[in-house]
Order: sequence, then C-alpha cells, then structure tokens
Amino acid sequence: MIMLGALLPYAGTLVEIVVAILILVPGFIAFQIFKSIYVLEREYSDLETIIWSVFASYVIYIPFGLLTGLESIDKLTLSFLSIQNLALLMTVATVPAVAVASALKRIFKRDVVKGDLWDFLMDKIAATQDPIYALIHTKTNKEFYGQVARFGMSPSQRDLIIKEPELLIRDTNLKVTRKKWGKEIYLHPDEIRQIVLMSEVT
Repeated sequence: MIMLGALLPYAGTLVEIVVAILILVPGFIAFQIFKSIYVLEREYSDLETIIWSVFASYVIYIPFGLLTGLESIDKLTLSFLSIQNLALLMTVATVPAVAVASALKRIFKRDVVKGDLWDFLMDKIAATQDPIYALIHTKTNKEFYGQVARFGMSPSQRDLIIKEPELLIRDTNLKVTRKKWGKEIYLHPDEIRQIVLMSEVT
C-alpha cells in the first residue's frame, strides 16, 4: 500500500509514457526493418521518422485489434504488460514488415546492395566452397593472376592476398607470358586498380 500510494501522483505520467510507447514503438520497429531490407539509405529527419512510425503503428493495430479484441488505446494500455499480447504485437509488427520489404526489394531493387559492394562481394567469396580466381590490375600496370586467399574488410584496409600468383606479361601483340611470382602475394589497397573475377559469385 505504501508503494502504491507513492506511485499514485505519477500515475498520469506513467499512462502517458505507456501510450507514447504503444503509438511509436511497434511502428518504429517495423519502419526500421523495412528500411534495412528494402535498402532505404537516405537519412530521415526525426519528424519524418515519427510520422512514419505512427502511420505504421496504425496499420499494425488493425490486424492486432482484430486478433485480440483490443481495439482502443485504453484497452491496449491496460494490457501493456501482458507477455502474450506483447509477443503477438511484435510478431504483427515484424513479420509483415519483413515480408513486404523482401517482396518489394525483389521486384524493384533486386540488384541494389545494402552498404558497400566490397563487403558484399567479399562476403560472397567467403561463403562459396569453390576456389575463386581473380585477375588483379595494379596502378603500376602490372597484372597478377591467382586464387583469392585472404582479404581485408576494414574500410581503410581493403587489401588482398593472392595464392600461387602469376605475373602476366603482355607483348606488343597482347600475347601473354606467365611468370610464377612466389607462393603468395600481398596487394595493398593503394596498389589495386581493378579486380576481375574469373567466376560468378553474386
């Protein structure tokens, strides 16, 4: 009773906080998921994020209300701490966002990659089971051919190690002479001008 009495003066504020959470959070989660999967990389202002979050929450609460019968903000507030309702709310917020964003990306942005193409490409190379061979053109007009063995993923250190490298020497008629160049060669990112992959990895 003492604890309840101490909380009574703050009851109005607590209800307002719960209402704000219910209005913003489900839609915010859905909006962030949609942005990430559909590759919406432009920066949204705080006001735009709030507007889209509220709109998404409104859409989310339509099926949620039909499933639970909680069709008013008062009923939602009273059931805020129900684990079952919270789990259902998060499911209704996330699953459709993932499904819609994935479908739209396949239709409109199939070839758009989130983030950096280097990271995307190297992730694909790392995931493949087959050896990947590449032709590396350097800024000093050298050509090296070999198997991609290691690669850097740091934005400031996108380097390569090529296994069993060969230096390709072309004469005036573009005839190629191959010269073995050690067991492995390290190529600093400042040296690399172009990478030509001999296998499709994407």
